[in-house]
Amino acid sequence: MDPIKAVFWDFGGVITTSPFDSFNLYEEKHNLEKDFIRRVNSTNPDSNAWAKLERNEIDLGQFNDLFFKESSDLGNPIPGIDVISLLQGQLRPEMIQALKVIKGNLIQACLTGLKESLDRLMKFEDIFFSEDFLETRPLLEALTSKTGAVLLIDEVDKSDEEFEALLLEILSEFNYTAFML
Repeated sequence: MDPIKAVFWDFGGVITTSPFDSFNLYEEKHNLEKDFIRRVNSTNPDSNAWAKLERNEIDLGQFNDLFFKESSDLGNPIPGIDVISLLQGQLRPEMIQALKVIKGNLIQACLTGLKESLDRLMKFEDIFFSEDFLETRPLLEALTSKTGAVLLIDEVDKSDEEFEALLLEILSEFNYTAFML
């Protein structure tokens, strides 16, 4: 196996604890079914409060009201501001230490908040995978390297299924192996 030349990681769930952990603790504390907040966020995923907030179409006040309505419609009213407060997560010291160890030795990049970018990129279909479309930045440099490999660190539960699909496509296209933590 070629030596690892690059490390790419997702911030939430890798560098910090997953927001899903915080969602589940909130649900337990408020006697809600497990993964209820995730269900609200995945209902009408292109037009719900979460999607509108990610696209900057609404402010936090509007998100609060819209999420409250959406969660109420599904049976459990939750103020959107409660959900926002759960996003921070706790730093994972072992991951911070791991990044310090590889600093200066490997290409590094944090991958986060990519759903909107991916949605825009998918309009270009196959051209996305061409060298004409991608700038030579750490990801492309690592993927096209003749002597190295990419180490992708991501959490097991797939918070962004579209991005996970893209990564798996890249891994298969460039004949890399994925190891999930």
